[in-house]
Amino acid sequence: MLFKPPAGVAFQTEGEVRGEDLVATVRRVVAFLEGTIWTPDKLRIFDDRWEQGGQHFQRKCVNYAGLYTMIASPRAMLDATPDDACVHVGIAPERSEWYLRFRAMRNEAYGGIVGTFGVVMPPDPATLFKLDVGPRCEATLTELPSRSYYERVKA
Repeated sequence: MLFKPPAGVAFQTEGEVRGEDLVATVRRVVAFLEGTIWTPDKLRIFDDRWEQGGQHFQRKCVNYAGLYTMIASPRAMLDATPDDACVHVGIAPERSEWYLRFRAMRNEAYGGIVGTFGVVMPPDPATLFKLDVGPRCEATLTELPSRSYYERVKA
């Protein structure tokens, strides 16, 4: 099944954040998605190459428990991230109701793992997310329309 990016509202980190903050934020976002836009479908895991021409290559399917394992720690997120520069881990249900992407990497200057993340969801859940979850996230998130987010990512 081909990847179809969902329309809606995007939230993203501005630049790199510490690995511990990345894990805490992504886990908070996944819990929100699971509880608010839950889908019985398997979650598709992609090598997200938007920065390299927009290709998405499906790697495997997991359930929510498998996704939580992938984001359990900075090291787990680093292990899940493809070795190729600028390639992210992309996650979406089969019907692409939402899309989450992250990239973890070593930062020698910081001396640890850092990363970036973004999520796109429909407008109604995004409003609830902005009010309830966003302010409690460990990383600062920027909100923008999905179309602007996709253009920024592909630039």
